[in-house]
Amino acid sequence: MVIIDLRSAEEYKQGHLEGAVNYDFSSGDFSKEISGLDRNSQYQIYGTDDQPKMASAVMRNAGFPSVTDLGTLDAAKNTTGAKVITD
Repeated sequence: MVIIDLRSAEEYKQGHLEGAVNYDFSSGDFSKEISGLDRNSQYQIYGTDDQPKMASAVMRNAGFPSVTDLGTLDAAKNTTGAKVITD
């Protein structure tokens, strides 16, 4: 299970789920950044506004069958029970 934080690097540093990796969806490089990920892994994604919804569609279209939209950071924290940490 891989948890992806879709927010900017600055937002990620201010607080993210423990164990999450940061792929900034708004950077314009998201598709390129995820191209090297294992398509057979399970992914949980969260971000702001419509980022998770849009990113899950991008990931599914790129061949990632198991992507779960966790919504915002707060919703993801409540769903997973993971701690929010800062860098």
